[in-house]
Amino acid sequence: MIRPTGLNIEKSSIAYVLLSSLNGFSRGVNVLSITVNWMFFCVSTYYFCKEYQFISERLEDLVEKDIDPKVIEEALEMLRKRHEEMTKVVNQSNDILKHFTFVTYAAGMPMTCFVLYGMITGQLDLSDTIFMLTCLMNINLQMILVTSLAACLNAKIHQPLDCIFQLNLEIATEKTIQLLNVFAARVNGPPIGIGVWDLFVIDKSTILMIGGTLITYAVVVIGFKPDGQSTTSVSQVSNNSSFLS
Repeated sequence: MIRPTGLNIEKSSIAYVLLSSLNGFSRGVNVLSITVNWMFFCVSTYYFCKEYQFISERLEDLVEKDIDPKVIEEALEMLRKRHEEMTKVVNQSNDILKHFTFVTYAAGMPMTCFVLYGMITGQLDLSDTIFMLTCLMNINLQMILVTSLAACLNAKIHQPLDCIFQLNLEIATEKTIQLLNVFAARVNGPPIGIGVWDLFVIDKSTILMIGGTLITYAVVVIGFKPDGQSTTSVSQVSNNSSFLS
């Protein structure tokens, strides 16, 4: 049970698995499965962000207020355990969500590249261009939402680290310092968040990675795009060869 939001991740996962298992029977069920994927992803990341934000706010209170060192020690231990429990829930949810994110990028990146190639080289007619642009808008919207939500969650997970470094160590007990070291090591340890299979965890750098990949691909396609004269000369040579044969 995730508090204070009250989201039961196990019950939500059961409904997700049951509805997703119906995938393949009909197009309507496929649409339902996609909708459930989106609902589960958005709801999960939203409540995860709220919970990590709650932990960060409590840590900020410890930093700003003049509190007894013993109280700080007890509150820090409680928040550290809470952060660790939330991390376990995020890792369990990632076992489900990592397939959804992988399909999003595996379908979105190639489709974007194909559409860019067709538009830059002028090989698509008007109807194909409209259809591909519609598909491109849908898949890119999904990529943007997935990347934004997952990157926001990753930032919220690491947000308590700023508060940990701001605590006054002059009045901290020895156990408090040990807790701070363990807390900081966990936050800076193995990546936490929504991943793309087991390849990488989505964070803010993923936005630059996707944007840089698409821009680089577009520049390469423009650089190798044949000009009008070369296209005309190639077609003339082809016609002459056909005439001679």
